[in-house]
Amino acid sequence: YNLTKLENIGIPNGVTSIGDEAYKYCFSATSLTFGDSIGTIGKEAFLGDLKLNAISLPNTVTSIGEGAFQGITNAKSITIGSGVTEIPANAFRGAEQCVELIIGNGVVSIGDNAFYGMKHIENVTIPPSPNFPTMFLKTPPP
Repeated sequence: YNLTKLENIGIPNGVTSIGDEAYKYCFSATSLTFGDSIGTIGKEAFLGDLKLNAISLPNTVTSIGEGAFQGITNAKSITIGSGVTEIPANAFRGAEQCVELIIGNGVVSIGDNAFYGMKHIENVTIPPSPNFPTMFLKTPPP
């Protein structure tokens, strides 16, 4: 929490969860990598880590806390692995510079304002999955 000079965050193999607010306000962090066993990311775990260049959640991640990556204004791309079933409220809110969003095929629910503020988004990949909510599919009126 509040490690303002931390530049690189590397979660090693063997770590299975990251607690609430664990890396909150690490303003100088530019890179984030996860080991092969991470499963849970707590509420606001990386909130306000403004300089992160990209977020790539491996398929082992099954749970993301509310606001986990809120305020990652510099991230150009966000990839959510197939292990995630729910993207909670405000999860990636304020990712202003994001141009590419890839949503894994396990997602069945997206919370309020999960992607609010993505001003520069150009590419969104939504998996062809029967599990994905139909509210995101546009159909012509009868």
